[in-house]
Amino acid sequence: MVNLLRFIGTPHRAGFRRYLEDGGDGPGYGPALRIEVRWEKTSRQIQTAEGRVVTVTGMIYAPAVVAPAVGDQFAEDPDTPDWRTIVQVDSPAWVDGTVMHHEVLVE
Repeated sequence: MVNLLRFIGTPHRAGFRRYLEDGGDGPGYGPALRIEVRWEKTSRQIQTAEGRVVTVTGMIYAPAVVAPAVGDQFAEDPDTPDWRTIVQVDSPAWVDGTVMHHEVLVE
């Protein structure tokens, strides 16, 4: 099967960390991972599935193996992380159900 990310490219190295749970010190996250993505800067407002209106600052095309979820975080520069929380994930799939990639919106 054709992989869209091979055509549009993944020229950015980003930091990614999973949301674990809220603790006494606030939200907890797993260790940061470095992954290759395509990061497009944007500024627009969307309404989330929960009904919140948020300003989106980036759209990230991530490989299917990452499997990001709402609440996880991405950083544009993994060396000096400016963590941005995922507010929406769209995962287009092939006819057989295999995920092509993830289109992630961060605030």
